[in-house]
Amino acid sequence: MSRFASEQELARHVVGWLQGQQWDVYQEVATGLYGGPRADIVAVQDGLSWVIETKTSLSLGVIAQAVAWVGRANFISVAVPLSHRRSQGREYAYRLLRREGIGLLAVETDGWIQHDAPRKFRRTAHPISDVLCDAQKTMAQAGAARGGYYTPFAGTCRAAREFVAEHSGCTMRELVDGIKHHYGCDATARACLRKWLGTKKIPGVEQRHESGMWRLFTVGKEE
Repeated sequence: MSRFASEQELARHVVGWLQGQQWDVYQEVATGLYGGPRADIVAVQDGLSWVIETKTSLSLGVIAQAVAWVGRANFISVAVPLSHRRSQGREYAYRLLRREGIGLLAVETDGWIQHDAPRKFRRTAHPISDVLCDAQKTMAQAGAARGGYYTPFAGTCRAAREFVAEHSGCTMRELVDGIKHHYGCDATARACLRKWLGTKKIPGVEQRHESGMWRLFTVGKEE
């Protein structure tokens, strides 16, 4: 069996292979506000989405993980190290993949990939493409066991830091009006961001009471 030092190393080969075929690649894609299921890799091309789960061995667990994405992506695959060994268990796993319409990317340590194509699922009731954003292309590396990953809250925090850096001394209302946030309405955004700033959950930004009102500044920046 091909050996990889980590799942992250294997995933890196898959990402490069996809990018070489002109797919837009997103990594560690969280589908829920507070975690929930995460796809190791999501690739998009010509309006079609492809979820790929990476593991250092082929198991029923990774197959079940992949099957759970049916209805959310047009193509679904698992990526595991290439193996030339045949066993009853692996033969069953191959049959199960084919039955479920899940593709297989068998990855060599030199980056060569043997590709058994997945079935095309034409209908996606809750498409994973709806939660994609550019930050997911670079914020984390696929397969990182304990690495950071993008969430809607993290995206709002990043937007807040960038806005305050450019508009030092802005009010909370000006901030919320000036960014794209994940909250249901602006009033909720103002209340929640004020709370998180008070507990220092948005690093790099602080509130100060100046000129009779609360204003926002970049931490450590000379005014």
